[in-house]
Amino acid sequence: MSTPYSILWTTFDIYVYALGEAMTAVDAAVAGNWIKLGTAGKDQYNEEGIVIGHPQQITKWRGLGNAATMKVNRTEEDVTIRFQLHDMTAVQYAKVLDDITVTNTSNYQLLSLLRGTSVAHLAMLLRSSEGPYGDSYACQYECFDVVQTGGPDITFAKSAPAGIPLEFTVIYNSTYPTYCVFKARDGA
Repeated sequence: MSTPYSILWTTFDIYVYALGEAMTAVDAAVAGNWIKLGTAGKDQYNEEGIVIGHPQQITKWRGLGNAATMKVNRTEEDVTIRFQLHDMTAVQYAKVLDDITVTNTSNYQLLSLLRGTSVAHLAMLLRSSEGPYGDSYACQYECFDVVQTGGPDITFAKSAPAGIPLEFTVIYNSTYPTYCVFKARDGA
């Protein structure tokens, strides 16, 4: 990446694990039990990239005697992570679908596509080796509680490889009051 570094042109690897997994320091190698999504990480995410969404609902209030908005309040907000994974191995498919158990036999791997009523909660770490302060200054998103909220439709076609379109939503969890954060090493 070249200057200006503040124009961030980079990719991220995405890791998940069970709730409560310790986040890795932004300037250290990813450690612990984190599982990289995509056997080859970012090389198996769609070229359109990873989208970090900040959807919100704003309510406006106008007084009877005024046509202009006089007060606003945020009534809803979320953080979402969207990307398409091109890795159809049973382990990766099961992990992103809802952390489903894969049954291994001598000849095949099996996963049930029915997930039931419970939704798996995971921790998520998105890591880039480059950040907005320089080539060697990493940055990362730390999301302490996420659920896969998309309803992935997988298309098998001659014209393109099969991919799993995913959307994870960060869930508020009082155990992790920082919810989801962006960290960038600044060289200081």
